[in-house]
Amino acid sequence: MAGNDRTLQRLLKLRKDEEQQALKIWQDALAQIARFEEQLQTLNTYRTQYVSEFAEKGTAGMGASALISFHNFLDKMDAVIERQLNDLRGLKERAQSLENAYLTRQKERKIIETLLEKHRLAALKKERKAEAKLNDEFAMVALQRRRHSSP
Repeated sequence: MAGNDRTLQRLLKLRKDEEQQALKIWQDALAQIARFEEQLQTLNTYRTQYVSEFAEKGTAGMGASALISFHNFLDKMDAVIERQLNDLRGLKERAQSLENAYLTRQKERKIIETLLEKHRLAALKKERKAEAKLNDEFAMVALQRRRHSSP
């Protein structure tokens, strides 16, 4: 069983390394999502400010050319926001997949650790049983010596 445990120890190290790598990739994806969300919030804030400023200028009167430019700019802004939202959805799906990969690696590591613990406990039980047997034999020999040595 010792050779088997050495193999399991190597496999455990490999799984721990894979788990750490999967965690890092997942955390990187979460950080990227946070950046995208921040960019999206900035875009929405800028769009809202632009519309507010335009509304203030509009009360003073504005030509058709300015109105067309405003709508063109808003259309471009909306397209950028929509693209950002689509990218964000894709990142969130990828992050979910990466989380699942991480959790799978974690589960595999825990299974190996559980198996190693079972092996350790089995070896300990076997050792205790052998020790108890040895103690019983020692007691038996001592008892036989006392019987033979007493008149």
